Amino acid sequence: MGVEPAAARDVEIIMDRNAVVTALPLKRHARDRLGELLHAQVIDVRDPVDHVDLVLTPACSPQLIAALKKKYGGARAVVVELDDADHDIELSGPVKRICAVVPTATCSRTASKSSLGRSRRRRTQRAPR
Repeated sequence: MGVEPAAARDVEIIMDRNAVVTALPLKRHARDRLGELLHAQVIDVRDPVDHVDLVLTPACSPQLIAALKKKYGGARAVVVELDDADHDIELSGPVKRICAVVPTATCSRTASKSSLGRSRRRRTQRAPR
């Protein structure tokens, strides 16, 4: 009994797209939507990846954030709190618990606030038509 090679559908090669790792418990459709909004490949933290530009993580210890940055070659780590009813996400953190009413981010707002989303829009706007 030998080890079977990975099926071709398990490997995806994408050129010229940023890679974002989510250390968040997101369902597939939420990761896909975030990828659309960021114009990036969004990968679950448990999946293998060669290069990462950004790591999205819930509120956690500074040691865990340092470990994520080390694991992903110094990629920027962004701590997020997400509440998005459309994607059945409620990932509140210390900010929301401390304040009575805090506008937490949806997938759309998270994408618009990240530098990946802003830099992609700027490059797109400057491109000739």
